[in-house]
Amino acid sequence: MKKILLYGDSNTWGYRGWDIGKRLPRDQRFEGHIAAAFPEYEIVAEGLPGRNISFPHPIETNANGMQVLPMLLTTHDPIDLVVIMLGTNDTMTILNNSLFNIRYAMEKNIQLIQAPDRWAIDRKEAPDILLVAPPAISHIADSPYYGQYDEHSAELAAGLSEVYKKLSEQYGCGFADGSFIAPSGMDGVHLNATEHSLLAEKIITAMKAMGY
Repeated sequence: MKKILLYGDSNTWGYRGWDIGKRLPRDQRFEGHIAAAFPEYEIVAEGLPGRNISFPHPIETNANGMQVLPMLLTTHDPIDLVVIMLGTNDTMTILNNSLFNIRYAMEKNIQLIQAPDRWAIDRKEAPDILLVAPPAISHIADSPYYGQYDEHSAELAAGLSEVYKKLSEQYGCGFADGSFIAPSGMDGVHLNATEHSLLAEKIITAMKAMGY
């Protein structure tokens, strides 16, 4: 059985932005839609609210994804495909980031996954990677998270689609563009059930284009 690892943040976790601290049921998350579309595959979701790609956060000490990615890859090995959807939290004001820095961080994650010395001697190839540009940040000035994210955050998020597409071409990864989704919920960051379904359609299409 092939194994697909979904690696991401609160939108992979299924955070309900209109109902703070609550989680969408699995069948309403994009994880559940992917599992329904590929019943022959094992779908493993590793989503953590607040996770960024690789930056130390001065308050959220578990936010640095690069610190846990090697552990997750080893825990779930053998993995056939890693679906990465990160970048939203990298736009937080407290991190004072740029598109260059976010791109560089994602590139390091890709290189880590593709590193030949990471995998067991009986495994000749690293997992495939599907890079997903995260949803837009919308109506942020009206969000309860305003200050944590701002207009510059929204601009950075809007630029991730082009950046990730170029990275996917450079490193031979699949690509799915989730940036066409503007979250309609109260916080402008988290997806509702309908938006999860739309995102799943994009990811499923990209997976099929990769031969899954």
